[in-house]
Amino acid sequence: MEGRINITNLSDRDSVDRLLRSDNQNWINPPNYNANSDDQKEEDSILEYIKTRTHHVVVPKDGVNNPTETEEICAICHMEFEYEEIVGTLGCGHEYHTGCIKQWLLRKKECPMCRASVVPSTSTKIYIEMHSI
Repeated sequence: MEGRINITNLSDRDSVDRLLRSDNQNWINPPNYNANSDDQKEEDSILEYIKTRTHHVVVPKDGVNNPTETEEICAICHMEFEYEEIVGTLGCGHEYHTGCIKQWLLRKKECPMCRASVVPSTSTKIYIEMHSI
């Protein structure tokens, strides 16, 4: 299984760092190998838990970026968010490139930063559904 890394004994941060150092970084946007309908359903269900926004750079009134201003980066791939790029936000408020967080959530159902569960438990879903009637 070329390009796969077994990350069962590593912390989440180590997992991300190891994947980023690997020669094959296609895990962020893997090719579609005739994904079956179950894979597509799982991918679609993950999108329910990601809010998206368009990234805009705040520029001071004088038109010059403040040199102390920190750039916003994706904690998964460590790349900056580009102007007008779509950014995915989890319920905990942490933001990532949508492709990065989508692939992460296919493997783990928690925020890579704070480990907050992204998918509500079954009892939480039932409670929400019962109270939305």
